[in-house]
Amino acid sequence: MFAYRWIVGIALLVPLGLVGCATPSPPANTALVATTPRTYGTSQIVVKHGTPNPRVDRLTRIVDWPRRTFRKDSPDPREVSADTIERLVRYLEQNQLTDVTVYVNHYDPQEMWYRLMHNERVGAGWRYTAGRASLLSYRLLPPAAFARTEYDPYTNSLYLNSNALVHAVSAAAVAKELHESDRPGTTYAVTRAPGFAFLHARRNFREVVEYAKTADQWDLEQQAYRELCPRVGSESVHIGTFFVAWWGGLALKAAGTAGGYAVGRGLEAQRLAEREAQAASLPIATDSPSTIDSLPVQPVLPVAYESAVTLQSVGEYFSHEEWEPPVFVRE
Repeated sequence: MFAYRWIVGIALLVPLGLVGCATPSPPANTALVATTPRTYGTSQIVVKHGTPNPRVDRLTRIVDWPRRTFRKDSPDPREVSADTIERLVRYLEQNQLTDVTVYVNHYDPQEMWYRLMHNERVGAGWRYTAGRASLLSYRLLPPAAFARTEYDPYTNSLYLNSNALVHAVSAAAVAKELHESDRPGTTYAVTRAPGFAFLHARRNFREVVEYAKTADQWDLEQQAYRELCPRVGSESVHIGTFFVAWWGGLALKAAGTAGGYAVGRGLEAQRLAEREAQAASLPIATDSPSTIDSLPVQPVLPVAYESAVTLQSVGEYFSHEEWEPPVFVRE
């Protein structure tokens, strides 16, 4: 049975390969030609901005209809600011990811096909199977239309299609993880498998938070607690969805996401209290007596700090190295 599934899987991938080989050249009257790369300061990172494309624009209008109808005053998430690009480029440079090309609201299947064929970092077996499937998804569901920011290891490209800095740095952290691997194709496939996806999401969250702390970017750290923690919570219960009905799986995923969100807000409150205490230069309590003990009025920590300290044990859900995801068994 196991061998049969492999044969069926390979048979399904053959048409995808034919689709990739038959990628047509873009018409001369459309805006699919590669744009002129831009640089930011002395950076070596190549950043390409896309131009309007009729097909992507039509799909964008369909996807964006709810926002334009019910939230007319909300900004377009696809409007990427120069500050977001510069901070992303800074992260890529600091981690020696100069070979990663950043595409801002860009759509060009022909260029992606060229990058797929010439990306020697990933083995040919992965590029011409999973890579072609990824390219097919790129053609049918352009990331630019759905405001998705992600890293594609098969083309070594980072698609930046939203102004959310945390998503940009998170995608760049994926690129960093795969660049440090000797087998990026295998590593990427494993990190997307159930169970391993949770470990990957937790590692990605910690990488973004540690970078934000080191770079003293509080806004990025806040976004990580609010955006990435729910993802970690959702992935932590993903294995359990295989042992319950579909509606139970949805409820389990929702519960995991809500739990991750609650933990993230708790960690954010704790870090905010720590930053406030540090800014106020509050003395740190020790066992040894000090002159502060003789003062008539003792310094009082903020209430937010006292309540946030109790979240330390909950925060270990994400920070403890030896933690293992739960295993669900059908009764």
